[in-house]
Amino acid sequence: MPERFVAHVQQALQDASVVGGCFQLRFDQSHPMLRFYCWFTQFPGRFFHFGDQGFFVRHEVFEQMGGFRSLPFMEDVDFLRRLRRYGRFAVLPVPVVTSARRFLRRGVIRQQLGNILLVTLFELGVPAERLARLYPHIR
Repeated sequence: MPERFVAHVQQALQDASVVGGCFQLRFDQSHPMLRFYCWFTQFPGRFFHFGDQGFFVRHEVFEQMGGFRSLPFMEDVDFLRRLRRYGRFAVLPVPVVTSARRFLRRGVIRQQLGNILLVTLFELGVPAERLARLYPHIR
């Protein structure tokens, strides 16, 4: 998490229209395509915000939403889609650092295109259980 992350969240939540948000993204390894991908995480968009960006949400909104759904996959995408119905989603101007392992092993462009495809299929109603079988497990 970024230094002083709690202060950043508190500042964002001073705006009553903000119901939750996330941080921008930075990877733990340098790569031109990863930096390009991270650049997009400053914008509110369905294809560039995932759980590894440190979602935060107002407690009362989390309760109203029913929290996270028990899904084997895409629970972060589902959560974000539902959260945005309650108000503004803020993208904080400081990055959270996440692992680049999956992108570097599969190929940055291949991984990102795969992510976009899976999110699109989920948005079109393909069940998360079915999509989970298509997502390779990399450790």
